Amino acid sequence: MTSVGIIGAGIAGLHLALMLQQRGVETQLYLEHGTDDMRKARLRPMVCRFGQTQRRERELGLDLDHLDGGQVLCAHVHAHVEPPLRFRGDLTHPGSVIDLRVYLPLLVEEYMNRGGRTTVGTVDDETLAKVSTVHDLAVVATGVSGLARRFPIDTSRSETGPQRLLFTGIFDGIADTDPVGQHVDLVPGCGEIFQISVSTFGGRSTGLLIEAIPGGPWEPFVRRDWTDDIDGCARAVRNLLTDYGSAIASRIEPATFGLRRPVDLLQGAVTPTVRQAWVQLDDDRIAVALGDAAILNDPITGQGGNLGSASAEAMTNLITTHTEFHREFGDRWQQQLTALSESVTEWARAALGQPEPHVIELLQNLATDQHLANSYLDYFDDPRSMWATIRSPAGTAAFVDSMRAARI
Repeated sequence: MTSVGIIGAGIAGLHLALMLQQRGVETQLYLEHGTDDMRKARLRPMVCRFGQTQRRERELGLDLDHLDGGQVLCAHVHAHVEPPLRFRGDLTHPGSVIDLRVYLPLLVEEYMNRGGRTTVGTVDDETLAKVSTVHDLAVVATGVSGLARRFPIDTSRSETGPQRLLFTGIFDGIADTDPVGQHVDLVPGCGEIFQISVSTFGGRSTGLLIEAIPGGPWEPFVRRDWTDDIDGCARAVRNLLTDYGSAIASRIEPATFGLRRPVDLLQGAVTPTVRQAWVQLDDDRIAVALGDAAILNDPITGQGGNLGSASAEAMTNLITTHTEFHREFGDRWQQQLTALSESVTEWARAALGQPEPHVIELLQNLATDQHLANSYLDYFDDPRSMWATIRSPAGTAAFVDSMRAARI
């Protein structure tokens, strides 16, 4: 029987473990932290799980209905240009945001309740060497342990430095949008602001993500360490939202607004990186990369966790159709991951750059056509269609024409 060792407990690694377990494949998870420590940790990036990811969760028999409060029905978008552009797009299949400190431990415990095995401890090169000898295949599914460096960077698809500086926090005292959904401010020369409802400890709260362009006017705020000054952090956030005309400021209740806890704040930066999907360990053994170990995305398009889940499904199908895990398997995985991820990484790269004229024209169309706006938003659950739409003027025109023709 095939045995797979999975290093890491993010969405990609846990979905892979549960999927393989469901298919009867022997697996073992190697984790840096146990579930208690995962729940006590600092905030992790917030992930909106779109329809296809939730479909995989249902197929795995995961019961997440009790974690309501993080539903995303739509997106309210405000582009701060002249003249200003505003539109709302509704999702056919609502998204869901659950604090990963709640979500990931639940998945680990579900895996263990179904008979899965876990090992908790230091994750390093020695761990990888052990996993690769104990199991038929070693999967590296963590981007924070340092093991990702074992997989060479694809410089043609990677950036040399961060394209945004990130500030993420969970706040009380912000009213929901109407209808409940994500709020997005696009501010040229500054960056982006996102508000989203999140299911966290104690129920529903509000997540804020500020993506600051390096060298722009928001950089000093995002770079400052607010850990020991959460009251000052709240004042600075409110001032920024007010100064730049974000509608989020109008939904703040001054008496209750503030960061929930110091650990509910995450600051830093991500360098978008694509790595080779497998590496030769010795003459007989290989290791394959999954999730952030393979592809590290900026969160601007909300695709990281969804790509991780989709990649786990693809790897599950590949593993269950193979009995040997050597170079041929690695090459097959490379081909599949590239095909799966190319639209995601190129879309994110475009979103981090200056918008092309045809994209601005598309936003103008979305602001005057509700059906078009709804169809566009649904493509957040379909990255290939999204990238086909925005990559060229011809693609944008084809999208507009096809959606308008379908309505006739």
